[in-house]
Amino acid sequence: MRIEVTPNGPYSVSGSVPIRKQIIGTDERGQSVSWVEGEAYPARERYELCRCGHSRNKPFCDGTHATIGFTDG
Repeated sequence: MRIEVTPNGPYSVSGSVPIRKQIIGTDERGQSVSWVEGEAYPARERYELCRCGHSRNKPFCDGTHATIGFTDG
């Protein structure tokens, strides 16, 4: 299993690393209190995870970082 931070791009994940969405659980006042397990994504041998926050296919990268000029520095 390997996770690499690519320069000005996504996290590159290989080795069938499982991923699952985590949701912030809140109390009756709207305060964050816990993590709630969400959707599980099928494990794949390789995938790219969005790091710029603008992908239309989150959590996966759709290449938007290149069109918006995302930089990591």
